[in-house]
Amino acid sequence: MIVSESAIINAPPAKVWEIIRSFDGVERYIPMVLTSEINGNHAGCERRCNIRFGPNQTANLVERLDSIDDNTRTLKYSIIDAPQPFPGLKGTVKVSNREGKSEVVWSGDLQNSDKQASMMLSGIYKMALDGLKKLTED
Repeated sequence: MIVSESAIINAPPAKVWEIIRSFDGVERYIPMVLTSEINGNHAGCERRCNIRFGPNQTANLVERLDSIDDNTRTLKYSIIDAPQPFPGLKGTVKVSNREGKSEVVWSGDLQNSDKQASMMLSGIYKMALDGLKKLTED
């Protein structure tokens, strides 16, 4: 099941893309991420995150950077270790120019998912897009 959210951010695409493509520091714009660290910044590198799943519940998440395309401003990643229902998720973040502003589309393919899992993922994507807006808009 494909889940997708998008937002227009009042910031130049290059500024938003620079944050997305670095693949680290996601805790700056996704509040549920407590910490993150990466072991490189190239296809195949991994990002390890400690995330908050509830008031007193945390979990670890490992994502692999599958590809970065600076020409199309597209980043693709896979979740290789996480609590259910996220293992196996294939995600894409794309930043496009919309009259000098950024259109960010964040989507993911949740395999074997249900409506509740899709709604949870949609909420996470909305949280990330809101965080990017706060971080990048002047």
